[in-house]
Parts: sequence; C-alpha cells; structure tokens
Amino acid sequence: SALLTIPPWNNSSSNVVSFTFSLKNTRNPSKTLYGLMVNDKNPIIYYRRGLAFYKNKEYEKSIKDLERSLKLLPSKNIQADIFYHIGIANSNLEKYHEAVEPLTKAINLEPKSKYYHERAKCEILTDENLHALNDLNEVIRLQPNNAFAYFRRGFAHKALRLY
Repeated sequence: SALLTIPPWNNSSSNVVSFTFSLKNTRNPSKTLYGLMVNDKNPIIYYRRGLAFYKNKEYEKSIKDLERSLKLLPSKNIQADIFYHIGIANSNLEKYHEAVEPLTKAINLEPKSKYYHERAKCEILTDENLHALNDLNEVIRLQPNNAFAYFRRGFAHKALRLY
C-alpha cells in the first residue's frame, strides 16, 4: 500500500502534527484526509493533501486544496509545483482551457520542460497548435532526447499544415 507521511511543519508550535496514512488501504481516503486537518492556516498541509488527492485521482478535491494553499501564500520553492498540479489535475478532468493558465504560471516561476510539455498537450487539445509548437520546441531544446515531444510536435505541424 502507498503511504504518505506528513512531518511536523513547525516544531515550536503547539499545533505540531505528524501523521501517516494509507492511500490504498482506506475505504474513504477523503474522509481520512479531512479528519487529519489540524492547522487550517498552514499552506503546506493543503499542498500535501492536494498532492494526496491528486495521487488518488480525486482531481477536483486536489485543485481545491492546492488553490487554498496558494491563498495562504506558500514559500516560493513550491509555488510552481502547485500551479503544475492544478494544471494537470484540470487536464485529467478534460478541462484543457482551464489547465493552460496554471501551467503558464508554473513556467513563469520555473521553466521546466515537463511544464512546457503538459501545456503543449493541452494546447493541442484546444487547437492552439502554434502555441503548442512553440512549447514543444522549448521542450526539445531542454530535452533533445524527448521522443514524446518530437511525436507531439509532429501533430502540431500537421494541424498547422507545416509538412
């Protein structure tokens, strides 16, 4: 079974919490996760719970917690990852238009190839093929051996009639 451990986030606080829960052996992981909330002002708790929901394919709950984390102003080092997971959760819900904005924010914070690649996949699915082509070119620049990027770039070329 998959275990997720959340360590204490503030050792000097009376609200210190550390817990482990199973994502696979729980009949209702949402109920378990909600029951474990202790400090509703800590963005890390919402971030980690959002990731747990994402891993469990509960994408709407994941988006809600990740957005809540952003409102609580998490540290800069996790903001790009939060936007990335909001984007791919929307993509998994087939909300491709809604996925582009958070993926763009992730790219603006930290231009990783996987962020460009996920945005390009959404752009292809929304007929924004020129944008997808530009993103896929960036993925290929960052990862010249990424076969999936070449494959998808071929679809963007075909859609744009750039044979």
